[in-house]
Amino acid sequence: MNRPYSPPFGSAFTSFPGLEDFIYFPWTDWHNFWRQWFCPQFNFGCNVDDRDVEHHVLDTVGSYGSQLNKIIDALSVVVSHMQSGELKLTAPENEDLKRFEILAKAASKASTVFEDRQADATVAKFRAMAHELKKMKDRNPGSFAKIQTLFHEIQGTIGR
Repeated sequence: MNRPYSPPFGSAFTSFPGLEDFIYFPWTDWHNFWRQWFCPQFNFGCNVDDRDVEHHVLDTVGSYGSQLNKIIDALSVVVSHMQSGELKLTAPENEDLKRFEILAKAASKASTVFEDRQADATVAKFRAMAHELKKMKDRNPGSFAKIQTLFHEIQGTIGR
């Protein structure tokens, strides 16, 4: 892609040598947004010419992980048909299929582990909240009653 490169914030960084080059990474991490201003990192070899296209694809199609999951799911269907014996594969091709199956299983396991951790974190937060509510019930019964009413309202919408 031969597009002229310009900093994303116009010429705001042209007076700061070394900071005029914006390096795009294919993930969104607002947690460390300010770190680059206080601890600048310099990266070489990134393809910044495709930054605008990649932003557009990520915004409209989905994250790289989402795209890869769809590809893995589709290829898993193809592999299942190939293993039925309809197609004869060479030894290296069979090795490629085995590596793909390992990749698909690892991706599935990683996703499950992440979801389990998220669920565990939610349960821990809920337990902490229940503990705080119990203390509130003893200290401030009026406020507890308001929260209890709200909880019953929310509980009705969750069950639907």
